[in-house]
Amino acid sequence: MNMCYVVPRPPHQERILHDLPSIPSHPLHFLHVSQEAKPTDLTIHPLRSTAESIDVLRHEEPHDITASIDVESLFTNIPVERTTDIILGYVNQHHVLPPLKMSRNILREMLRACTVEASSRCPQRQTISASGWDSHGLGVVFVQAFISYVETTALRPENMRLQVYCRYIDDIFICIDNLNSLENLSNRLQETSGLRFTVEWNNYGKITFLDVMVNTTTGSFVTDAYRKPTNQGKCMNGICEYIHDYKRSVIRAYVRRMIKMCSTWQLLHQELQRVRQMLINKGYSNTEFDTIVNNMLEQTTSK
Repeated sequence: MNMCYVVPRPPHQERILHDLPSIPSHPLHFLHVSQEAKPTDLTIHPLRSTAESIDVLRHEEPHDITASIDVESLFTNIPVERTTDIILGYVNQHHVLPPLKMSRNILREMLRACTVEASSRCPQRQTISASGWDSHGLGVVFVQAFISYVETTALRPENMRLQVYCRYIDDIFICIDNLNSLENLSNRLQETSGLRFTVEWNNYGKITFLDVMVNTTTGSFVTDAYRKPTNQGKCMNGICEYIHDYKRSVIRAYVRRMIKMCSTWQLLHQELQRVRQMLINKGYSNTEFDTIVNNMLEQTTSK
């Protein structure tokens, strides 16, 4: 049975976390709504993680233009009233799941109580406020519902010049035929949503998406780990007084990330050498690092 509950907090409280765990049963249902309108030559990939984006790219071939599109300040600019209507439509008219056993008006009032009426900073603001709840369940539900609606409208088959379309929350990766089509797509997304989108396309055959560097110069997608210039490699210090298994988990997390992201052995070797030196500088054992790397590589190659 689908269940729904909302717990608004008093307006004077700083955090207004509201749980809506099931509309209709999982927020990621909204990611799949856009697939109903996809043309036969368009592959739409709703992503749950960086790892899934890499799996998609390794099964696709690059086309004329690869680009990334980012929604500016998505969580603080979602139109609450419009998105509430979209959610109500998804809940009561879903093509697979049964409707909630709750009236449309009651659900609307519950959603309003958790958004417009609960905001203490700007009570009349008709967008989701940036008061701390955007990283929690209800904020994600609103974002996924609204962006999926925008996709069903903007990505119509008769307007398509896309080969690949991937989205993770507010980051989009696409393969498209030319810059004019890219500009038209960006304009359609902005006109449909009322939000602002920033666009970047492959520069000298390279482009970043999430924390992955994508290289298309070889005629295929070659992926590598990407680090922002501001990334100082901060992590748990290796000589701190803490549980040793936690320190080992730091090494494993770095190694697992490199193995997943690097599509060639040369790139993997370079990244492992960089991470190795960084962790040694933070007090980790080079012997333990090498042991963990060998074990994880053996597990990977034996699959």
